[in-house]
Amino acid sequence: MGEGQGTRSNVTLVHPDLVERLGGVFLQTKRLVTPAGDRMVPCFRIEGVHLGPRAVGFLNVLALPAAPLGGRKIDGILGQDFFEAIQLRSRLQGPIASPPADLGDACLSPPLMRA
Repeated sequence: MGEGQGTRSNVTLVHPDLVERLGGVFLQTKRLVTPAGDRMVPCFRIEGVHLGPRAVGFLNVLALPAAPLGGRKIDGILGQDFFEAIQLRSRLQGPIASPPADLGDACLSPPLMRA
């Protein structure tokens, strides 16, 4: 990721299998809009999302399977909603454009969310 790019996703996307394993609670169906088009996808709340030393109490995520990348299964893509939440929780500052430096290699491309 280049400086200021982040994941370029406004919301966090999580594979439906991982949502189930993490005990996601269904909230509603939302419209996901991408350059490839739009579709309705289920939205779930996941409690206690952690990445390295950072955590948020909960995160609302869209359940959507992703195509494998380089032969590896993608469990999720952390969106700006997650990075804004950890920034606000830990530093009480405004939203950030890219992951904080103290997350180190946890945010190297491709951004993966693993249980």
